[in-house]
Amino acid sequence: MSLALTPIAGSAESGRRIGSGSLLIGRDPRAQLRIDDPTASGRHCVISGQGGDWQIQDFSRNGTFVNGEKLTVRQNLRNGDRIRIAQNEWQAVIDAATDDGGVTYVRAVTPPETPVEHTRAMASQRSSTPATARAAGGVNDRLLGPALEVLAEIARTRKQARSELFGDKPGSSASQARKNSPLADARKGQALATLSAMRPDEAEQAVRQAGTELTAHDAALLAAMQAALHAVLDQFAPSQIQRGGKNDAQAWQAYRAAFEDQDVGFVELFARSFEEEYRKQSG
Repeated sequence: MSLALTPIAGSAESGRRIGSGSLLIGRDPRAQLRIDDPTASGRHCVISGQGGDWQIQDFSRNGTFVNGEKLTVRQNLRNGDRIRIAQNEWQAVIDAATDDGGVTYVRAVTPPETPVEHTRAMASQRSSTPATARAAGGVNDRLLGPALEVLAEIARTRKQARSELFGDKPGSSASQARKNSPLADARKGQALATLSAMRPDEAEQAVRQAGTELTAHDAALLAAMQAALHAVLDQFAPSQIQRGGKNDAQAWQAYRAAFEDQDVGFVELFARSFEEEYRKQSG
């Protein structure tokens, strides 16, 4: 199964088909599906999942709409759902994948989204001339190792961040370990060796898993930061501090007391809201 986004209205000129992983939509040049619309956000929304199980989450200022309803939480996508961003609209089609790698692109103009697909594309462009093939192979070999080391280092950083956030609670280590790509456990300088020791399909899955995990981690961090900021801004808003008709001096004293409160002070409230939202987003 795969998910295809088919343009149906407005200025949407490109679609996309993915078999697994995550798809960032927005004005950001790094977005896998980039839209040129001034009312859209750089990181407008993210679609993630695999097979027949897909979710969409909004991170924008002006909203993402599914079947005319504005998203407020992460939502499951169904076959036939209509996704609207500003004047751009697509229809979600969940059907059987049509390519060998599980990921294809429908009128897409953006680069492949995983190292595996990029490596396949480079391999398919090699000349049949032995000398040229050897030269291209040497370049790929020199690029592959460092690229995997970068991916592994980011995966290790994510693993460490989640460990510090969730803490060493009973039973949590095994649970979190199941969510980590093998690349996150590879020693520095051993990413390529770690993958080489696996079956080809296992190695490919490890790279795909790392990419999916990092995209989900990025989305969860952004959502957690937004939730934490909203929580502290609401708590320490002037209207909140001045409740009860306090004058300026009383309001200032109330603000200081609230800011330094051991249970609901600024730092405590921000940290708690951040952790709660990150846990919710990362499942």
